[in-house]
Amino acid sequence: MENLKGKIGARWIFMIVVALTVLVASYLLLVRTYLGQYLENSALLGAQQVSTVEVDDALHNLHYISVGSLALLMVVYAIIGIVRKSWQVAFAAMGVLGASTVTTELLKKTILTRPDLAPIYENNAHNSFPSGHTTIAMAIVVSLLLILSFRIRGWIVIPATLWAVGIGFATVTARWHRFSDTLGADAVVLAIGAIAALWLLSRNEMTREPGGSPRIRPIILTFLGIFGVGTLAVGVILAIGTLNRWGVIEALSQANAAGQIPNLQFHLDPVFNENMFYAAQTLAYGFSSLSVVWFWATLHRIGTVRAPR
Repeated sequence: MENLKGKIGARWIFMIVVALTVLVASYLLLVRTYLGQYLENSALLGAQQVSTVEVDDALHNLHYISVGSLALLMVVYAIIGIVRKSWQVAFAAMGVLGASTVTTELLKKTILTRPDLAPIYENNAHNSFPSGHTTIAMAIVVSLLLILSFRIRGWIVIPATLWAVGIGFATVTARWHRFSDTLGADAVVLAIGAIAALWLLSRNEMTREPGGSPRIRPIILTFLGIFGVGTLAVGVILAIGTLNRWGVIEALSQANAAGQIPNLQFHLDPVFNENMFYAAQTLAYGFSSLSVVWFWATLHRIGTVRAPR
């Protein structure tokens, strides 16, 4: 058992390190550089071409996340903890939801700043990194994975996952957030979720499932993983293809070689902006999907490790 705990614990620690690395890298590369800001602001300009119906639908989905809904969910978690006779599991789930939300708000409003490096979009200096809505949606999925019984997790977590990754998608569509904001939110939740899982492991709240995992579980995780990788690949290909077609990297190289400050004008082309918008949407969807898959697979060890029923 100790050997198992050590192996699983190492996976959570690795997740924390990777998540924090992604958080710092996404902030430094996409928020604190001219190119990062320029591309993401171009995506926001591209989002202005989205139909009113799509924007209204995105706003409708985002409005489900509120202080009232979070308070209700906390009460539900407390009840589940009582039913399962495990205050530790309930505390971990509530902690993931609360700590992720507070951490994101502190980072976004107090600690992190956004320099005005590529002012091609309105109010460019307003910091929106990480995304609060994406954080809450992803934290709900991770907390559900921690608190729900092994036997019923899949039935609830799968639709919850589709909803959560759709929230990140919606924040970009509604022009509330940039892709980097959703990526930062995913990283925050993964790190805090892994810390909660480590705590549960130390409290012996994770044990080996006697009968092994249902055969359908690896299939579900594999399907979600393939979907996430495929979506991510589409976003990367679209982004790189757009940069190559419009000669963005070449223009930057020429400016740097001449010792000049880059002054890109590609955002004046609506097709460029539209491509960057769809790339941002797809990347947000892909990264959020893979974040859930990674946490779920690590939690279950592909179905062999569970929290108590």
